Amino acid sequence: METWDGDGLDTFLASLAEDFRGREGVRTWHSLCYDLTISAEHHPGGNVQLTWGISDRAPSKEWQFETNTEPFPT
Repeated sequence: METWDGDGLDTFLASLAEDFRGREGVRTWHSLCYDLTISAEHHPGGNVQLTWGISDRAPSKEWQFETNTEPFPT
C-alpha cells in the first residue's frame, strides 16, 4: 500500500470533516495502486460509517478484505 502527497487522502478526510452535518450518498477514496480503499457514508447526527478495504494489486486481485467501523450511538 502506498499513500503519499498527491493521492488526495488529505482532501478526502478534510471533506468528511467539512460535511460533518451530513451528506447524501457514499464517498470513496483509493490509493494510487488501488490496494487500499476507504468509503464513507454519513448517518444522522453527524456520524460517519467507514468501510476500509485492502486487496491484492491489480490486475490479479486474487484476494480482498473489507471491514466497517460503525459510529457510536449518540
